[in-house]
Amino acid sequence: MGEIEYEDFAKDAKPDIAARDLIITNVFEFNRRNYSGGVTPTQASLYSQIPFVLCGLPSSNPLVLTHKMPDPVLLSHWRESLNYSPTLIVVPPITGRICADTIRNAGALLRLNRAWTAERAPKVWGLTRDFVSMMVALGREQLGSKLAHTVALVDLLDSKPGNHALISRVLSSGDFPFVRYPYLVTPSNVDALQESVEALLTRWHKLIVKPCLTWGGKGTLTIDSKSFDDALVAHLLQEQFQEFSGGSFLIEPFFGTSPEANLSPSVDWFSGERRAICGQMLMTEFRCVGTVYGRLALARAEGLRADMTRFVEQVASYLNELGYSDWFDVDFLKTDAEVFVTEANLRHTGGTVAVAIAERLFGRSWESRIVCISVDGLHVIHSRPENIFRVAARHGFRPEDAGNTFILTGYLEQPSSTTVSFWLSSTDSAKAFAGARAIASDLSGEHSSF
Repeated sequence: MGEIEYEDFAKDAKPDIAARDLIITNVFEFNRRNYSGGVTPTQASLYSQIPFVLCGLPSSNPLVLTHKMPDPVLLSHWRESLNYSPTLIVVPPITGRICADTIRNAGALLRLNRAWTAERAPKVWGLTRDFVSMMVALGREQLGSKLAHTVALVDLLDSKPGNHALISRVLSSGDFPFVRYPYLVTPSNVDALQESVEALLTRWHKLIVKPCLTWGGKGTLTIDSKSFDDALVAHLLQEQFQEFSGGSFLIEPFFGTSPEANLSPSVDWFSGERRAICGQMLMTEFRCVGTVYGRLALARAEGLRADMTRFVEQVASYLNELGYSDWFDVDFLKTDAEVFVTEANLRHTGGTVAVAIAERLFGRSWESRIVCISVDGLHVIHSRPENIFRVAARHGFRPEDAGNTFILTGYLEQPSSTTVSFWLSSTDSAKAFAGARAIASDLSGEHSSF
């Protein structure tokens, strides 16, 4: 079944193991939970789980169930810069669904049962049926039974139609006249889908078509009226329609790739503390490659901070009525003339680690003083972590610098390239953006467009 690795990086601290929080890095599992096709986990597809280990930062030594052992240099860096030493149980990725893989591995279940006796619910990227089954396998039937309804609710509301119903309920209150919702279409065939696309192209000129259930931009199309090719668009839509078995599609405007042209505010809801935190997604085309949080993070949308927070509070209230009280976010799109709400994500988000690091280093009042930027999943020229730190230092950011801080959040060597994620902060918003761009460009060998 594969060897189980177990590493405690805080042996000298002798913590109370029973009091440890449990972190389950089920990013791959959550993203693929509704995908019926065969998916083989790869190094790259499991990479996104590495930074999520840091979501345990409120404590110093949580227990972490993961498919990937982070690089030892990374673990040493977290210990020295963040005083963070997670204990790791590493389960071989057979299916890539970490909870399912743990259930099938008697050794993993045994180690987990011995190491984690706390009654608090584990922290997961997102709720899944595999996670509920693992709680039952661990003898936490009461917790598993409690979460079973919530998992079904997440599956429903994470779909485009479910999201549409949730957001429409908030908009129907009439309290948010400044917010619009993109078009949701449920075409009977691909010709009907194409008709909707062509009609909206006359208004927006460039748009994005998203399938009902997808992840990381998979199956998403960008269509531009300036280079519109009827036959090519028909072909692409046909492929999209077939792969995702018809269903519903969200059609929204596309206004550029830089923060100056396309503002993509995102508001995270901390359910345990019942508070919202506003940030911005860094986009290249339709893919989120990072986040910005804190002082002046919303740029030209800063004046909407209070209104967007109210909107998310209302979403939280409705979700609580339905039985969901975990982490979620709401994504917006700000143009010169309009504000769209594009979706709500009932899971942890790209802001999870960014915010956790900021609060670890600067306390709860950091938002008014600090801007922090995360860059995620950057493919770089082969480079060891030591060189990455040198590149950051060359641009004025260091782990030990309280004014301009650099934290490496992810590192994975692969045969063809190295994948990294990093976080930096500054009291100067312009310096933070310039530093993030320069570091990303130097590491990747390409100009960074965010």
